Amino acid sequence: MDKKSEVITTVPTMSLDAEIQERIYYILLNEFDKAELRNCNSQMKAFRHPEYFISTFGNNIDEAFVLWWNFKEFIFIEYLWVALEKRHCGRGTILLEELKRGNRLIILEVLKCDNNAKFYFEMGFYKNNISYKALDLNSLPALEYFLLSYNHKLTETEYNIFIDKIGENEYQF
Repeated sequence: MDKKSEVITTVPTMSLDAEIQERIYYILLNEFDKAELRNCNSQMKAFRHPEYFISTFGNNIDEAFVLWWNFKEFIFIEYLWVALEKRHCGRGTILLEELKRGNRLIILEVLKCDNNAKFYFEMGFYKNNISYKALDLNSLPALEYFLLSYNHKLTETEYNIFIDKIGENEYQF
């Protein structure tokens, strides 16, 4: 089956069994900077939130996935991961295209020192010239990010809604 005909599966993370949630967390631990991660208990709580979703190829989390929040006003991509051996094969592009289909505002953070920013620009994301500091998710200081958005640059009102929403206790476990 070629990659364009593969089915993208999107489900609330709360519908995943505990073993799959733990596998996802293990991947996050091994692939992302520790400052970008919640502790295990906090991530497991996030997995149980009804607005937290995962999109994968079929049900295979070991190739690629995107974890995202489905807020009324926007989608917030928290993690996009592609297995090393599947990178540069279109996996990330296909997952992002699926999220872009709804033509909704999509927001994500990209590390200032990350070479992946070019990928997101090629996907139609805009770099917002807004002073942005990520929330501390654990005891480590937050890293420096650019805030990117799809569909258009963020207005000040949209930025404030984003900051208010992700800063709510309901999403900070």
